[in-house]
Amino acid sequence: ETFYEIERSTDNSPFTVFRTNIAPNTTQFLDNSLTKDITYFYRVRANINGVYMPYSNIQGCIFTETLPWVTALDEATTWKEQVQVFPNPNTTGIFQLRIPQGFVLQQTTVMALEGIVLEVIKNQNQETISLAHLSGGIYMLLMEDSKGRKCYRKIMKL
Repeated sequence: ETFYEIERSTDNSPFTVFRTNIAPNTTQFLDNSLTKDITYFYRVRANINGVYMPYSNIQGCIFTETLPWVTALDEATTWKEQVQVFPNPNTTGIFQLRIPQGFVLQQTTVMALEGIVLEVIKNQNQETISLAHLSGGIYMLLMEDSKGRKCYRKIMKL
């Protein structure tokens, strides 16, 4: 491919060009111009030496939260500081969790950096979390305990 072109729509038709001239072999793209509670639809096509290839399948997503970790990471409480996720970064996608006493993990939400929820893991094993099935990248983990306390961690799978 010479470059990629991404088109976006909020009602699945019509699509308009959102970004063009995206470098060959690009596998991820961050859309930081989303509005809360709006569903967005995307499609991609390659351009090879001036000839456009067929569009990809349409992918839809809804942005339901503002980026909560922007402020949450600044909240320095003892228990949040003690939650550890390691090794980070890693290549296997298997992360060890160290949870402080009194923190009963109810669920972990795995999010892309743009806030899209990729997976919710309920009543998980508190010692490990497997993201082996996800492609390499940077993700956010939102860990919630039985008392509603939240802890965010940025992780990287190589």
